[in-house]
Amino acid sequence: MRAYRTVSCSVTGYRKMVDALPCEDSTRVVHTKTGTILAVADGHGDKRCLFATVGSRMATKAATNVLRRYLNAVKGDASVYWNSLRDEIAKDIAKAFACYVIDDYRIRCKDRITYQEASELQRHISEYFQNIGEAMTPNEIREKYIYKKRLNERICSILFLYGTTVRATVLTDSYLFNCALGDGDTIAIIDDRVEWLLPKSEAYDCETTSLCEPIETVIESFVFSFIQCRSLLDLEDSKISDTSVCVSSVLLSTDGFRNSFFSQCVFEKKIIDLLRSAQSNIKTLKRCKLKTLYEKLSMESVFQDDISTIIAIRTE
Repeated sequence: MRAYRTVSCSVTGYRKMVDALPCEDSTRVVHTKTGTILAVADGHGDKRCLFATVGSRMATKAATNVLRRYLNAVKGDASVYWNSLRDEIAKDIAKAFACYVIDDYRIRCKDRITYQEASELQRHISEYFQNIGEAMTPNEIREKYIYKKRLNERICSILFLYGTTVRATVLTDSYLFNCALGDGDTIAIIDDRVEWLLPKSEAYDCETTSLCEPIETVIESFVFSFIQCRSLLDLEDSKISDTSVCVSSVLLSTDGFRNSFFSQCVFEKKIIDLLRSAQSNIKTLKRCKLKTLYEKLSMESVFQDDISTIIAIRTE
């Protein structure tokens, strides 16, 4: 297969930099034999989310690990495979993230959680969607409900400290699979025009969807898209659907990038310039150049937020 060349960059928002605060965004790129997986996460700026910086790293780790497992198991029609497993993928990302968080919290806050409680919470997360048929009396049903409710509330109180959004993309030679939870953008140059691979998110004053919500709520909030691609060299390939498109470059970004521009038109123009420049010569698109650009954007923007992107260019 043709490889994707990628370049990722994260910069601390100007306001945070002045206050000596860390960047709460994270990026992660995983190359496998069958594809490339990209993930970006935006840790919440809410002061109550004490470990959002760590949470964003765990979100990208959870997304890439889960998607790599599904990518390695693809069989038959890829479109049917990915679309039929959407709920399972969302559930597994949410569960993986929650387990990472509990494990980190146990180490980070030893005085607030015991090893036994952490094990109990992780076991509950792992078994959350398992329906085990068993005969119970009304009293036992009530006790079990109260027990689960207590665990869920405890888990949510811990997850909130690690609040973050996440979006990820699986890139292969013949298709793209995208998933997202919360703010940010997933954009591509398709047939020489700019297209959003997922519904456009809006600029929010605060985060409205995140991985710190209860698992059953989170999986319902994920959005997905599947894009069938055709080869840039062999456009007559009969194995590719007539509805397929030519995807030459993809960009994932946190909402700090788009919020750095004064209008949608200016943002789209910058995306076109950036991706086409990368297409023409990926070797000239260095992380240091992106860092300089993003630092300037953050300094001049109203929000002065963290900015993170991953750019992937299909090479021949």
